[in-house]
Amino acid sequence: MVGEVNTEGSPTMVAFEFGETAAYGRIAEVGSVNGSEVQIVSLQLRSKLNHDDPNTDSLEPGTTYHYRIVAHNEFGSVVGKDMTLTTLPAKVPPVVHTLPPANIV
Repeated sequence: MVGEVNTEGSPTMVAFEFGETAAYGRIAEVGSVNGSEVQIVSLQLRSKLNHDDPNTDSLEPGTTYHYRIVAHNEFGSVVGKDMTLTTLPAKVPPVVHTLPPANIV
C-alpha cells in the first residue's frame, strides 16, 4: 500500500485502513511523519502463505482488498481516496520457458 502525505510541517500520525469492503475494518500504522514537503509512505503486509504469525496483519491469498491512507495531527484528520488491490492466488503454477540450444559444438 502506498500513499502520500504533506504534513505542512506538523508531526502527523499516518496509517492505512484496509479490509475486504470499503468499510475497511482493519488499520495498520505507518508511524509519525514530519516535514514540509510531500512524502511518499508505504506499508508492506505479507500474504498468509508466507507468514505464519497470527498476531501480524496479513492478507488472504486471492482476495481483493480496499485500502486508503489516513493522517492525523493537531489540526485534524484526513482520509485518502479508496483504492483496491488483489493478492495473488494461493496456488500459482510454476513458470517455465523452453529455450533454443546454445553453444553447441
